[in-house]
Amino acid sequence: MIFNSLSEVYSENERVLHLLVSRTGSLSDGCEDLRSAGGWSITQIVEHIALVDLQLLKVIEILLHKAESGSKSLSAEKGFPIDIETLVQRSRKEKYVARENAQPVNGFSIRQSLDEIVAMNRTLESLRQRLEAVDLSSAVLPHWIFGPLTLGEWLVFVGVHEERHLEQLKRILESGNLAAPDSLTSR
Repeated sequence: MIFNSLSEVYSENERVLHLLVSRTGSLSDGCEDLRSAGGWSITQIVEHIALVDLQLLKVIEILLHKAESGSKSLSAEKGFPIDIETLVQRSRKEKYVARENAQPVNGFSIRQSLDEIVAMNRTLESLRQRLEAVDLSSAVLPHWIFGPLTLGEWLVFVGVHEERHLEQLKRILESGNLAAPDSLTSR
């Protein structure tokens, strides 16, 4: 995945958000408890996405402030292209255990989690003008698995993370299996 502009990043993230909402927003009763063997339920996956999205927003706001402090009137395309293909390929092959602060606690319904996800994306949209004014490669923070990521890469990661779990949701819904609950740390 290569992104050549902030518009492309926002468009891709919006596409993934739309798919996530349309796929999970109107599930029939009983579907929310569907899960893969040993994995999270649909409700738990969507809650996890919401928890991570809120954390991603905090990281993006920190990096945006850092980038604004260090740059003066830069081109909107500064920091592009952003190529995260290696990260995406790695994430397709590896299985991860969510950190404790990203594990669902069964505190939200699917609707509540989706509302949080949509609200976070609206907040990202409200940051767009500020993001267009900075060098998206000028501020970096490490990801706990993928290492140092730039502000631009963190923005892309929002959609990448949501899409990873969207694929997981699709597999669960297509299988239609209602497996017994298992450890929350398994994915």
